[in-house]
Amino acid sequence: LDPDSVTLLSLPAGTDFSTLSVQGTGLKVTAEMYQCEETVTSKTQKNAVGGGTTTVKTYTYSKAWKSYRVDSGSFRKKDSDDFRKNCNTENPPWPSAVPESGTKYGKTAKVGSFTIENELVQKVPLDADVNNFSAPLNWTKSSSYYESSKWEVSSTGAAAGIGQVRVQLRTNDWSEPTATVLGKNTKGTINKWTADDSWGCSGFTLHDLRMGVKDKDTLFEELEGESTFTTWAVRLLGFLVLWCAFSLCAAPLEVVADCIPFVGPYLGDAIEAIACVVCCCPACACCLGVAGLVWVAMRPMIGIPLMLIFICTMGGMIALKCYSKRKKEEEKKEEEKKEKPLEDVVVMGIPVEKE
Repeated sequence: LDPDSVTLLSLPAGTDFSTLSVQGTGLKVTAEMYQCEETVTSKTQKNAVGGGTTTVKTYTYSKAWKSYRVDSGSFRKKDSDDFRKNCNTENPPWPSAVPESGTKYGKTAKVGSFTIENELVQKVPLDADVNNFSAPLNWTKSSSYYESSKWEVSSTGAAAGIGQVRVQLRTNDWSEPTATVLGKNTKGTINKWTADDSWGCSGFTLHDLRMGVKDKDTLFEELEGESTFTTWAVRLLGFLVLWCAFSLCAAPLEVVADCIPFVGPYLGDAIEAIACVVCCCPACACCLGVAGLVWVAMRPMIGIPLMLIFICTMGGMIALKCYSKRKKEEEKKEEEKKEKPLEDVVVMGIPVEKE
């Protein structure tokens, strides 16, 4: 990265940091105020009868650094002992002299003899503190933060510290300016490389920046690893969604069992656990079916076996359902035969002669 190729970045006028000027690819501002916050904890319990649930909410209060103003006017338990013990005051308004949190980037920069534009400029990490800026009036520099107690509500008691502010300023690390860029060279500017409009690859692009020196093989191995991780994460999420959906189909059975006196809740929990285990099979089959449908054309050696597993599993479930239905019908016919009225039966007698 060439330091002379980037523009000077500054903050809006009207703040205590309006005189700041940073030469870098970007400027990241993290402004925080020490405030009182409300935490709501919900606990849902199953009712003893009827299958319903009851939710109990608990409100607790604590102080924490926040990059936005917490509206204490909406707190619901300000008359509680916990609020009086930990806060006991309202949060002050956000000072106009304190800049808002956010990130500004330069429009262009140079990597060697090539120009990169905003999309790649934003990939340069902003992980170095700005150290060439003197602390404004009523501010002190502590570690990586500029701090001020000018708006502090109280320095003692439960409200101590509320209203303190701190600001962190970060830019790119010029001590490690080396970067590797991937894309299409268009007259010295690195733009997106787009794949040809062939089936399965239409619209695929390559456009990336990594800090440090990386050879072609290493860079593509990293990209492939990231793509593989994302793919498997999406697959796992899809499987869990299908599993949850199949399990919810059995939810009415749990409610019916819960209505049975005394043992209802135990039966309901048992049915819920059994349904969850049983539903894993069709969820897995559907997940493999969707994946196989995509892979059949692109990688038949993978897609066809997946589709066969899906077809066999679902076919087995359908066959089991049909067998169960036929067996019930047969049992019903047997019961009807046993309960047939006696008037439909003819009793014939044969006389026997005495010798």
